Parts: sequence; C-alpha cells; structure tokens
Amino acid sequence: MGYQFGAVQYTADEIIAIAPPFVFTSGDRDNISHYGYVGAEKSFTEALRASGRVGVRYTDYHEVDETSVNPYADINASYEYLRGSFLQAGFRYDRNATDVAFALEQNTATLYASVRHRITPRLTANVLGQFYRSDFEQAPAGIDLEYALLLGGNLEYQIAPNWFTEAGYNFDRLDSDLPLRSYTRNRVYLGVRARY
Repeated sequence: MGYQFGAVQYTADEIIAIAPPFVFTSGDRDNISHYGYVGAEKSFTEALRASGRVGVRYTDYHEVDETSVNPYADINASYEYLRGSFLQAGFRYDRNATDVAFALEQNTATLYASVRHRITPRLTANVLGQFYRSDFEQAPAGIDLEYALLLGGNLEYQIAPNWFTEAGYNFDRLDSDLPLRSYTRNRVYLGVRARY
C-alpha cells in the first residue's frame, strides 16, 4: 500500500487562451495531486518479473476551484529471453499535461510493448510500440478524445564503454477531435549518445 504526492506549478503566467468573457492563463493549470494505491511485485523466475499498482488520484486545481477523482494504474511485465535481450509490456492509466489551451489536463490510457535484442556484444536492436487513448479534462464540448499510435525501431552500436551510436526510424499517428490537430509523422535519425 502506498501514497504519492504531486504538485505542478506553471511559472510563466502567460495567457494561453481567450474565450470572452474568460481569459485562461498557464497558472490556471496549477494543481496538487494525492495518490492512494495498492500494489505487488513478483519474480516468477529469474527471467520473468511483473509488478502492478492500482488506486485513485485526487487532483485539486486550486486556481480555478476544480477538483477531480480518477482511477490510477501502472502494470508491467518483463521477460529476459536471452542475456541482454528482453521483452517488456505494460498498461498505464493516469492524468498528464496537455498542450490544448482550453483543457486542464488529459486522462490517458496507454498500452506499450518493447523488445531489446542483443545481436552481438556491441550491437543491439530495439523495437517499441505504444498506443494511447486520451480524454480532455474540462475541455469545450466536441473536444473529447484523441488516439495515438507510436512505433519505432533502432540499431545501437557500442563504440566504447560509455559511448554509443544509433540509427532509427519512428512512425507517429495522432487522431484527435480537435480540428487541424491530427497528423502522421515519419522520422529517421542518426546520433551519438554518452551514458555515465
């Protein structure tokens, strides 16, 4: 059993939307959250592990005198099928910030999975996928939902103990009730990364 506290404060105090007679500022999204949850962790074998938390989140938007109570869940499992190679999958439900000006936040349900496969001691392949469904909190009528699919894959090569080079591809698709917000995006990248 556990408790978690969260606080979000936007410091710019900028105007983010105007809908006469209302003016919305970034500070209207300031909030305090209280989580209560129960959870468990289990190692079924040395290779297979799972954990989960389920509970409730109470959020107080003190600047606009709004409160909300929402379910909270974070469930995941991992399986190491070869040394340095593993599968991971999970589900998460929580609130998150949004860039949609007229909404306070989003309630988001996310399914995700990834595979990390060690091809050689220095070369690793990664594939990941994520699907989420979000509904906007305190948004105008007709702006309710959005769905997103994120897929990606990359190859990572270890140059030195703490240095890596990588090449990859990401596909993103967003479908939203908000006009002109839906998109499809393709990204290809090359990079160098250090880890200490």
